[in-house]
Amino acid sequence: MQRRKTFTSDVFQRAFKNFGINERQFEDYVTLLRCGENGSTCSAMAARSGNERNAMRYRLNSLVNAKIVKKTSINGTHFYHAVEPQELLNTIDHQLEQNKEWKKSFHRELPNLEKFADPQLVIPGAEYFHGIEGVKRVYEDTIINTQIDKIYAYENIEYMTEEIKEWILYDYIPRRAKKKIFIEVISPDNRMHRKAKEDDEVFYRETRFMKEPKFKIQCEMNIYGSRIAFFSYKENEMFGAILDSPAISETMKSTHQVLWNFLKT
Repeated sequence: MQRRKTFTSDVFQRAFKNFGINERQFEDYVTLLRCGENGSTCSAMAARSGNERNAMRYRLNSLVNAKIVKKTSINGTHFYHAVEPQELLNTIDHQLEQNKEWKKSFHRELPNLEKFADPQLVIPGAEYFHGIEGVKRVYEDTIINTQIDKIYAYENIEYMTEEIKEWILYDYIPRRAKKKIFIEVISPDNRMHRKAKEDDEVFYRETRFMKEPKFKIQCEMNIYGSRIAFFSYKENEMFGAILDSPAISETMKSTHQVLWNFLKT
């Protein structure tokens, strides 16, 4: 796989070498700059670059040790954030005192690096999680953000394995309801979903139905905030994925709401 360069300034690459940072790690830093204040997880960075997760984790932790990247943790998930260019400049400045021309060039190049930190530039984040624990991890993501108060969902519980179904019913749903995160669910109209709808009020949700066989869904999708979560919970196809994109999330939410308003309870 051919690597795409994200920034080619020799000045910055030479400056980063003083930190023991190689060209790939430099590109990782620039990518994190473009991710903005939300940062990125190791798995999302690995997916973007086409590298293995362990190799990416090593590179990111090297950046953390060099104080070029900061690491935070939310519910056990690590997020990496690029140090802002101006803050980084203050750190690097003292290393350039011995070479005035180099320092002058470095300062001249700074605006180019700051462009990548422009909040108008957005790289959608994508994360993938395998197996039952991976599916659970994605469900957890839908309730860890305290600013989320509603989820828009498509689901078909007929395809859920018993282990996932029990965990959702007795663990996940009570915690979501306790946090008062309401969910609007569009499901196929069948006996299993009609039975589940009886608990809508208790579980802080509302369910509306589409007639089968027109509505052929075999997985679940949750739209919340700027994120869209996908769940495949068949025995032979068990994984979860998260896409973080305000534009795509808003589009999917609008589509959900148009359909929602046409459906009966």
